[in-house]
Amino acid sequence: MASHEPSPRSRRPDVEGLRAIASLLVATYHVWPGRVSGGVDVFLVLAGFLLVPSLLAALDRRGPRAAASALRRTIVRQLPLAGLVLGVVAIAALVLWPPHLRRGVLLDVLSAATWTLNWRLVERSTDYLAQTATASPVQHLWATSVQLQATIVLVAIVLLAWLVGSRAHARRRVLVALGCVAAASFAWALAHLAVAPDAAYFDTGARLWEPAVG
Repeated sequence: MASHEPSPRSRRPDVEGLRAIASLLVATYHVWPGRVSGGVDVFLVLAGFLLVPSLLAALDRRGPRAAASALRRTIVRQLPLAGLVLGVVAIAALVLWPPHLRRGVLLDVLSAATWTLNWRLVERSTDYLAQTATASPVQHLWATSVQLQATIVLVAIVLLAWLVGSRAHARRRVLVALGCVAAASFAWALAHLAVAPDAAYFDTGARLWEPAVG
């Protein structure tokens, strides 16, 4: 997953260490399914932690156009590697996949390219750890879709809270707004998990509390 990088002058060993731990958790989860989880959760919390303070500072300096810059940075960071993977998979689907599977793979590629893959997986009631021959070759990109969607929501919330009222209390309004979003998202996550755990895993609404808490 991409994240909002601090400037080279403000590298933080604690954040880099948490990223390393999150990467190990993700790898462990796939090598030994069911043993340990939480890597994606850590990445999403870190994404919120790095996004909101830098966005508030940028809003104070540059005004509302800083919001568009934050979204653009997220997209630009994801494009190179994700674009390469999607291009290779699309070519392979056209050349190697049997006709009855080709359309589904290409639709998965299109969904990943438009950062909506998680909702396609929700629609298909995908079990992320199911070992089947029809598992999507780009399924692992669902988290980048969630991150961009969550970034759009958080940027919109921060921008609205910053615009409404005096600048002196903008950070307090942002904190309250994010707290409300986190509480609502966490409640929805619990409710959705009880009814449809596979769908809840990919649901942006059920994940939004993590970057909001960050």
